[in-house]
Amino acid sequence: PCQDHEAVTNKILLFVNDFTGVAESTFDAQTDLKQNDNIERLQYIMSLSIGNVGFLQSMGSRFTTSQDALTPVLNEIRIRGLLMIDNGLVAQSQIVKIASTIALPRARSDVYIDQDPSRLGIMRGLSKLVELAEKNASAIGIARALPSTLTNIMAWTKTLPGKKLILAPIS
Repeated sequence: PCQDHEAVTNKILLFVNDFTGVAESTFDAQTDLKQNDNIERLQYIMSLSIGNVGFLQSMGSRFTTSQDALTPVLNEIRIRGLLMIDNGLVAQSQIVKIASTIALPRARSDVYIDQDPSRLGIMRGLSKLVELAEKNASAIGIARALPSTLTNIMAWTKTLPGKKLILAPIS
């Protein structure tokens, strides 16, 4: 039922600034790797699934603020005809800036809808999304595929016609 309203993306895990207690993945892009190593990791992630429209940045405060590390990865995504979504959680992220200079389709999330995954938290996130959409004529929200998130978003979508809002995929 929600397939008409969502874009399919891969998550690209980027190296976090302080990973104390965070397990490093074998396929995370990292600032201390050679450019080719990060590209190979990206290509491996892309080989695992098909039909995706792009990537959603996940974690990565160190990587997303490093122009030298980020540019080749974003360029590879551009070459593949995909898009890149900045999750909006890293204040100094260079994703949108670099993507703009290399003509990579990009977006930056305005609201992390279920940062607080409680029903009340999700409803607050959705209210913030509506507020921003009304103010700016559009807004981008991201959320996890948690059962409570999906249930609340599906119920919320039924209220949109009365608010004169349209839910559209990121693509």
